Amino acid sequence: MTSLAAADHLPSDAPQPADSSAGPIQPGRLPYEEHTDDEGNMDDEADTTDHGNPSSSTYSDVTIINGFVVVRKLFVPDEGFDIDFAIEVMGKEQVERVGLKSDNVTLCAALMMLDRNKYPSISRARKALRKGNILVHKGPLGIDDRGRRTIFDESKCERGLVSHRVQPNDVICEQAKLGNQQKLQKYPVEKGKRPPFELPVVYQDDHFAIVNKPGGVNVLFQKEQEDNEMCIKQAAPYVLKPPVCGTLNMLHRPSPVHRLDKPTSGLLLIAKTKPAKAELVRLFTERDVRKTYTAIINGRPTEFSEHTITSSQAHDLGVDVGYFGDRNAGKDIKWQLIDHALEDNDKKTKTAVTIWRPLQCVECSKAADGVLTLVELKPKSGRYHQLRRHMAWVCKRPLVGDRSYSGEIEFKHHFRDHGLYLCSNKVTLPHPYYNTTTGRMAWDAMKDSDPRKYVGGMIRLSADKRKVLVHAEIEVPARFQKLLDSPPEVEKEQTNDSS
Repeated sequence: MTSLAAADHLPSDAPQPADSSAGPIQPGRLPYEEHTDDEGNMDDEADTTDHGNPSSSTYSDVTIINGFVVVRKLFVPDEGFDIDFAIEVMGKEQVERVGLKSDNVTLCAALMMLDRNKYPSISRARKALRKGNILVHKGPLGIDDRGRRTIFDESKCERGLVSHRVQPNDVICEQAKLGNQQKLQKYPVEKGKRPPFELPVVYQDDHFAIVNKPGGVNVLFQKEQEDNEMCIKQAAPYVLKPPVCGTLNMLHRPSPVHRLDKPTSGLLLIAKTKPAKAELVRLFTERDVRKTYTAIINGRPTEFSEHTITSSQAHDLGVDVGYFGDRNAGKDIKWQLIDHALEDNDKKTKTAVTIWRPLQCVECSKAADGVLTLVELKPKSGRYHQLRRHMAWVCKRPLVGDRSYSGEIEFKHHFRDHGLYLCSNKVTLPHPYYNTTTGRMAWDAMKDSDPRKYVGGMIRLSADKRKVLVHAEIEVPARFQKLLDSPPEVEKEQTNDSS
């Protein structure tokens, strides 16, 4: 059986050059990709969330105050501290000397009682305070829209000093200067947390990154998200490196610039600087980001002879049918064209164009038509659930695992619980920085031997030499090939021979 990765590389010309010196992107919705019902009318998270304090911003699970990031929070108990425990930790003489009470203790003593491993002695606690590593929020944190106490009030925050005392409900925070995080090539993250899923990095530089999003994970934070869950925006700082020192207008935290359905896996673009984010959003809006998806269809999708086009015709439509620009290669490959308007998320009917072709068919008695079909899909537009609706409504056969548009077909053939078989596995786009005047000069100045220039073949000039393009490609998840190799079969009914 042919590997799913062995898909044809067909050509496309680069988009026309357009110098970009874009400023910070305005908060708003992310460009649509395939988008789930769960995500509904989800708005993009702004880069800074002001809670009434201009220098205090919350980025998902990380808070930044006056250039410092809160990396850990220690909560003074509502009932105060147990004095017997304080005597055990510090000794009776020390407790009496500083006049500790259950509802009024020194900051050093509080640190020692809240984390004995990190602060085993008064001298260790004092050292952290003198370095400016401790912040105290007087009183409880504010309540967020999920009913949790996560909101900082800057007017109640103060740098921790050796002379300070804390009381019940105060919050003691460990903090780090953002500049130090950049020098260490680490984004600020909440200590003690790790993403509960793998997030492979396919490409990254100082301006943006491309990651391989797993299925079943939201791109942005959702109100119904459980406390132990993490979205891609929250997980990205754990796997990406911040821009090097000197990079202008870097974002405090990497920010996704588009969305994929929660059940959809595949390539996701994440900005690291404000100009890169603005440029990437522009590229999506102007359809200059060329995407390819692979899916498994429940049945044999309807093909129409009058809707058959060549790769050359697809290219003229503005659909990516190749790899970095030789449009003459592979021009005889046939594609099916779907030009079927769809109602978008704003309830307005808009044009929607997809081209697709079958790659492989396997017999499966539980599937419609007794067949599962592996297809390659290339959307020109990016309407709400475009690929899923086009295949189900126009080609009359839904994606395997599509609960929204499968109708009776999925119910009868037992694929509802298999998960959605849709993966964004290829993307080609102009580089958001190297196509600006300054960026192109920097790219041209790099020696060909510099690994940053071509990144193992993922960066290349367009055919006309006018654009620096990035191309990323991944294998589809192993479960795709597993389903095709071993499709579920209907169990044969056993008969009793009673002759």
